[in-house]
Amino acid sequence: MYKHPYSTIESYNDIDGMAIKKIAMNYSIYQAQGAGWVEQARANKPYVTKWVSELYSKKNKGVAVVVASGPSFFSRILDVVKEYPNATYFVVDRSCDAALHYKIPMHYVVCQDSGKVVSEYIHHLPKNITTILGIFSHEDTVRKVVETECEYYWSGPCNPFSPTAIAINDMYGSESATAMEGCLVTFSTVDIAVQMGFSKVIIVGNDMKYSTLSEAFAGGKDIATELNDNTYSIETFNVATQSFKSLPNMYPNVEFIDYSGHRIADGSISKTRLDNWIQR
Repeated sequence: MYKHPYSTIESYNDIDGMAIKKIAMNYSIYQAQGAGWVEQARANKPYVTKWVSELYSKKNKGVAVVVASGPSFFSRILDVVKEYPNATYFVVDRSCDAALHYKIPMHYVVCQDSGKVVSEYIHHLPKNITTILGIFSHEDTVRKVVETECEYYWSGPCNPFSPTAIAINDMYGSESATAMEGCLVTFSTVDIAVQMGFSKVIIVGNDMKYSTLSEAFAGGKDIATELNDNTYSIETFNVATQSFKSLPNMYPNVEFIDYSGHRIADGSISKTRLDNWIQR
């Protein structure tokens, strides 16, 4: 039976003092939604037939590209595709329609977000795509994926400190703990790629900032921080940044490269190793 390397409290002893451990232990940012997520996970049960961990046994040992929906998607995705034409592409839910429009390679679409709005970004999901659904994905998203008749797998939260994750793992069994939480679907997608055995992960569209204050407040966000480059961040992005900082230490045998024009990277740099911008 598959077991995620960070599925137990004891497994965090090796990364004592790291940001990801602190985030996992203090997941108050999500606790208000916990009951709803557990209920949605229960509602999805009739459709749960196989877990993404079935793919984890296929050690690909190549390059994975994780495509998110931030501004750098539009400015840098074509450069990434040109540089990595033979990579395996993981497209995060909200970037699905844009990726189809720009004819970006799509091998996996990852729909982990619980929001109903996600279903609006997968109108034209190809039948030959493999979709990875989060166990608490919204019913509209699940319905669209099922109706498409594409192959799909399920992913559950891996966080031994989270009451919500524990409740879901109890409901489905320990094998449901398949992807780490890091406040963003992009982080879980990167973790899925790592568990599949990819030794190099490229990230694009993971800007974690908004150009205007109105964008930061969109969707009911009530806390926004102005950054040094006159852009804006929200608390979820602040926490997620710490999660991404931890990746190189958590998975030292994996090379992570960020093309996102990230808010803590020099905007003039087209790409940078994740462990390089940790120091910025």
